[in-house]
Amino acid sequence: MSTKAEQFASKIRYLQEYHNRVQHNIYPVPSGTDIANTLKYFSQTLLSILSRTGRKENQEASNLAVPMTMCLFPVPFPLTPSLRPQVSSINPTVTRSLLYSVLRDAPSDRGGQGQQSRDAQLSEYPSLDYQGLYVTLVTLLDLVPLLQHGQHDLGQSIFYTTTCLLPFLSDDILSTLPYTMISTLATFPPFLHKDVIEYLSTSFLPMAILGSTRKEGGVPAYVNLSASSMLMIAMQYTSNPVYHCQLLECLMKHKQEVWKDLLYVISYGPSQVKPPAVQMLFHYWPNLKPPGAISEYRGLQYTAWNPIHCQHIECHNAINKPAVKMCIDPTLSVALGDKPPPLYICEECSQRIAGDHAEWLVDVLLPQAEISAICQKKNCSSHVRRAVVTCFSAGCCGRHGTGLSATASVAMSTTTVASLLKEAEIHAEQREFELNRRRQMGLSASHHSLDNIEFDNKEDDQHDQRLLSQFGIWFLVSLCTPNENTPTESLARLVSMVFQWFHSTAYMMDDEVGSLVEKLKPQFVTKWLKTVCEVRFDVMVMCLLPKPVEFARVGGYWDKSCSTVTQLKEGLNRILCLIPYNVISQAAVGVLYCPSGWSPSVPRCLTTSSKSSGKCSGTSISLIRSHHSA
Repeated sequence: MSTKAEQFASKIRYLQEYHNRVQHNIYPVPSGTDIANTLKYFSQTLLSILSRTGRKENQEASNLAVPMTMCLFPVPFPLTPSLRPQVSSINPTVTRSLLYSVLRDAPSDRGGQGQQSRDAQLSEYPSLDYQGLYVTLVTLLDLVPLLQHGQHDLGQSIFYTTTCLLPFLSDDILSTLPYTMISTLATFPPFLHKDVIEYLSTSFLPMAILGSTRKEGGVPAYVNLSASSMLMIAMQYTSNPVYHCQLLECLMKHKQEVWKDLLYVISYGPSQVKPPAVQMLFHYWPNLKPPGAISEYRGLQYTAWNPIHCQHIECHNAINKPAVKMCIDPTLSVALGDKPPPLYICEECSQRIAGDHAEWLVDVLLPQAEISAICQKKNCSSHVRRAVVTCFSAGCCGRHGTGLSATASVAMSTTTVASLLKEAEIHAEQREFELNRRRQMGLSASHHSLDNIEFDNKEDDQHDQRLLSQFGIWFLVSLCTPNENTPTESLARLVSMVFQWFHSTAYMMDDEVGSLVEKLKPQFVTKWLKTVCEVRFDVMVMCLLPKPVEFARVGGYWDKSCSTVTQLKEGLNRILCLIPYNVISQAAVGVLYCPSGWSPSVPRCLTTSSKSSGKCSGTSISLIRSHHSA
């Protein structure tokens, strides 16, 4: 007769055989439903282990309470006949309840399961190949997109079995689990995306963070470092903003400085992830929007994700009671909910079990649709009540009587601003390409002639790309106010990118979006540039030079491989775009580019470059002049 461990290992080999048959198309090829039925054995086995472990602990606690009378009432031993009537008259029910209260409140060396180390908890379970099962489950993830039938059944079974396996995994595996599971969004069919996000937000992330480091109160290093990657994957492979918000709010509940993760997504993510990342950043941190800014962005229309209802098996009318507490004790989850941890319970059910198990209960926050831009503390005494901190602590929310405290100060990086402003270049490059093509064909080659041309991008995507620079300007004005102590390199990168943005938006399509972006220049940008001139005039001049220092070469032609003549022509073209806004005068351009005097035929800088790079004559300048006059 085989042992339990041998049966467990044999079932794992069945799963590996399924994987091999599907991977190599060996007949008979199992369906997703066939594999899902095999996975039921593991989920039932794991839950039964947790259930037996809980009953064993209860039995041990009951055994400790056997010598009730002797513990509470010291009696000389052996009992004399005169003392026996006194002992026999003691009410055993009262004695037992009193002892329970004493044992519960008194400090104990044994402690509860919450006091034990993670290794001690794992040592209490039967010796089965839990890690081998986890590795096999991860390999089965590759089969879901390959199967013709039963994809949904297999995907859900893998997630549920993995949830049952969580209490048996080591800390190292737990910390990498969330990133492993969210990576399935890249290959799983869209109808499984909802399951991926829900399991990640309600089980994998909470248990990875709270299950291993609850006593230390920190976030595992791998979870902390991979948070931005998880957000980027979710935004890249799912378009539903409900999923984005659910994942982000889960991270904000357990992790600090999530805004940094959003900034990483905006700065280094592909173009399709920047719109949702920016939308959520300005939704949850509304104070980033500068005073007087009017947003016409067709962005985030917040739709709250469905809160979890009470999962206690004895809860009355659970469907109408949203969960407010989460129990991460595996044995309690199985005993009270007949499910793997965590167990979500309502306020009424949490009060019934809070006495003995309060240490295992964690607050749960409901969906947050609106974030206030002013301080929500009831006794705030500040004259300027603009919010400076966003707190997702449940205790803070309870004290102030609000869903969330509002948010505040966010450290800004020049990389984020540059990344958003560069989005305007895409549209400008398309128009420039079309303009050159029309010139070669002898057609009308003015920028106004392109206003009715439809480019390859969809209309909504064009709006996203052009209006993303609006948020870059808001970041610039709100968080990048220049002063004497601003690092030269950072300020130079910002100023150069702003100059390039003027050039990229100079000939934007004359429509609603183009008009909105154009309003940003006199309202915010020119004022910011004048502040730079007042406090750091040297940086302003540095960025206007034909050949600025290396760190000021940002955006546009500096990001391409082109000749020196092209660089000088584009640099002059970029600076000429600043003249209509009184950022720089035409005379100043002459001083910068032609120190000996402005000559519309052949400026000295282009004459010098022509000696080393090839022919360059007044035709180049004439082309630039006609380019702007068009």
